[in-house]
Amino acid sequence: GRHGHPHFEVLKEIVDRPASFERTLYFNYETAASRRLRNYSSKSGARFSVHVVEGEWIDLGEAQL
Repeated sequence: GRHGHPHFEVLKEIVDRPASFERTLYFNYETAASRRLRNYSSKSGARFSVHVVEGEWIDLGEAQL
C-alpha cells in the first residue's frame, strides 16, 4: 500500500493482452488499482476477474503444466 503497488497501468497491460481463457487476478488486500480494475473493460475483449482475499491464504491449487 505505501509504495503504490500494483500500478493500474501495469494491470491494464496484463488484462488488455488477448487470451482465449479468463484471467483471474488475486489481491491480498483492496487497493485503488484493484477497485479501478474491477470496472475496467479489456481493450482486446479478454475476459478477466478480480478477487480480493483479505485475511486468508490465497490457494491457487496445483499448477497445471
